[in-house]
Amino acid sequence: MEKHISNLHKLGLRSLPTNFGPLRNANANARIKGQLGNTIELWLRIEDEKIQQATFVTDGCHSSLVCGTLTAWIAEGKTITEALQLTPTDVFRAAGEQVEAHCAILAIKTLRASLTSYLQQQNSIGQQLQKKEIVKPFLLNNLFKLKI
Repeated sequence: MEKHISNLHKLGLRSLPTNFGPLRNANANARIKGQLGNTIELWLRIEDEKIQQATFVTDGCHSSLVCGTLTAWIAEGKTITEALQLTPTDVFRAAGEQVEAHCAILAIKTLRASLTSYLQQQNSIGQQLQKKEIVKPFLLNNLFKLKI
């Protein structure tokens, strides 16, 4: 089922959406300032290469709030690859084209930056583990060659 704003009950018109605010135990995060000065920050909790939970904050207008909400909502349940393929048009369509295009662009840029930070972090961890796996046998092999 395609996610669309009409499937949500009253999206934050009188109160903040449930996915608004920092996410504890997030393992991906990015904050980007848009061309008009508004900012969106997004947190993701990714497990098994799938986005389990996404939250955001914005200091922007109502359009930024809606785009942040929808981007986080649409991203949940997607794999990293699927989420990287989301476009501002997806957010724009989900909102029923009732938002500013620059807000949809900012929300997607922030999602992509969050995913990029996660992938860089995972790559760094992988490289560290690989180094440990290379160093450990070297140390064990050379330990017995030491003369005391």
